[in-house]
Amino acid sequence: MTDAPDEILVHLAQGELELQLVRDLLNRHSIPNRYQGEALRLTHGFTADGLATVRIFVPTEHAERAQQIIAAYDAGELALEEGDGPSEGTPREDWKNLP
Repeated sequence: MTDAPDEILVHLAQGELELQLVRDLLNRHSIPNRYQGEALRLTHGFTADGLATVRIFVPTEHAERAQQIIAAYDAGELALEEGDGPSEGTPREDWKNLP
C-alpha cells in the first residue's frame, strides 16, 4: 500500500509500544498523524521479523517537522514524561530551540 498523495511516511514503529510513544510525541507537538500495520501486534504481541511493523504517516506539510522531532527524541534530546519538557542535562533555555 502506498502513501496518500498528501501524506508522507515518517517512521516505522516496531510494535504497539513504539507506535504509541511516537504518536504521543507527534500529538504533543500538534502534528496530525495516522498509522497502518498488522493487527498481530495487538493480538499476539509479535515484534520479531517485522510482524509488528507499523507505518506512521503525517500530512506532507508536517513531514519535515515530524522527522526532526522523531530524530531529536531518538537522540535523547526530548522527553515524553512530565509534559514533554527537556531531557535531563538540557538547559531550560535551550529547550525552546529544539525542533
